[in-house]
Amino acid sequence: MKFKNDKNVKEQNIKNVELDPANKIYDIDNSLCLQNIIISPVFLFIVFLSLFALYSNGQTTMENPYSIGEITKFDYKAYLKLKNMDSIYYGSDMERSYNELISVLESRYGKYIESENRMEQYWTTSRQNLTEHFPNIKVVQMSEIIDSLISQNQVTMISEIHNQPVFRAIAYSFLEICYKNGYRYFAVEALKRTDETLNKRKYPLLYETGFYTDEPVFGDLLRQAMNMGYTLVPYDTFPAPSSTINRDQGQALNMINKTIAKDSIAKILVLGGMGHIFDKKGFNTMGYYFKEYSNIDPLTIDFIYFRPRFNKEDEGEAEKYFLDIADNLEEPVFLYDTIRNQFRGIGTDFIGVIPRTIFLANDIPSWKIFNEKVIYRIDTSFLQKHNIKKSLVRAFLKKEGEKSVPIDQIEIQDTNNEIALVLYKGKYLLHFDDGKTVKKFKITVK
Repeated sequence: MKFKNDKNVKEQNIKNVELDPANKIYDIDNSLCLQNIIISPVFLFIVFLSLFALYSNGQTTMENPYSIGEITKFDYKAYLKLKNMDSIYYGSDMERSYNELISVLESRYGKYIESENRMEQYWTTSRQNLTEHFPNIKVVQMSEIIDSLISQNQVTMISEIHNQPVFRAIAYSFLEICYKNGYRYFAVEALKRTDETLNKRKYPLLYETGFYTDEPVFGDLLRQAMNMGYTLVPYDTFPAPSSTINRDQGQALNMINKTIAKDSIAKILVLGGMGHIFDKKGFNTMGYYFKEYSNIDPLTIDFIYFRPRFNKEDEGEAEKYFLDIADNLEEPVFLYDTIRNQFRGIGTDFIGVIPRTIFLANDIPSWKIFNEKVIYRIDTSFLQKHNIKKSLVRAFLKKEGEKSVPIDQIEIQDTNNEIALVLYKGKYLLHFDDGKTVKKFKITVK
């Protein structure tokens, strides 16, 4: 399948909606209610002492935001609590960790622009001067050469950014072509090693399969890979396994032990985070260690270095030429150096440029629609009829149940606009979660 920006998609309006028996509303947590707290002088004195202890000597002790999210398994309730804590974490040592967490949660809920904007301030790596390092570069359509490249390599590694689901859509476009060329393992950094029944179950579970995999595009990437015939391979070792083996060394060793150590001719597609796939000398990263330990030189492709932003003003001058190209792309391209007669990467074999995101109606990014999904609309009359307010809307495949990673989910702010979800045909459990209660329905997408 070719990754494309496609404006022509199928749509369907809501119908065949059923309430769960007795129209049950499931109360998540109503135990903490501010209006039930009696403010007494003693209470205020305790608060004062607590604040004094926190801020004495100019020091503050604050809880790690990940610890807060962990309490409710990083669910929507955790997001609602955390996103209002900007004033606590901004300016602190945990500011970046806080923003990283919130941006990941935002990306889960369809808030793609907000998620990118939150993290853009930390992308301080300056792009090298293109006239010096990329002289006479031309672009080559990925589809023209990717089949030949994959067929000639035993291992292909591609990169992703953890708060940008577009890279999972790019990874999906590799599944079919790799499988056709004999690849049977899909090694994914984001997988938890503790989900031991994943390959037998063939669908991801919320929180159990991984942290980043709770995002719907990621979840469906895994689902479709297993349906296609891949064996998923968890290989991350965060934190580092020992004082003598760092995280990237551990990743490489895990991947080798679970694949080529058992089958020397095994072919592996790898999805790694950020720069972990770099395999060039001088980079102490998973890709480099894999090459050293296995004596296999992987095909490494970086789509991150030149990535089009939602806000073009965030793109530096050094990137401008290539990212202007992205405006008119329908599929990724590779950069070719006509002076050296080679494709060039920074720490990888190839640098790719992906198309700039096209937003369809209801702010749906075109890359979200793949594998014959359709846009499924729920009109305002349904929302108003059932008194649905600001909520997280989730669509779970009925056969998988509500513990699975939903096929799609978005946060709605009000009932004045219709909802649009990107779904497969089939039967679903439709949930509206406001952080306190969940209203449940059944729908059929035909």
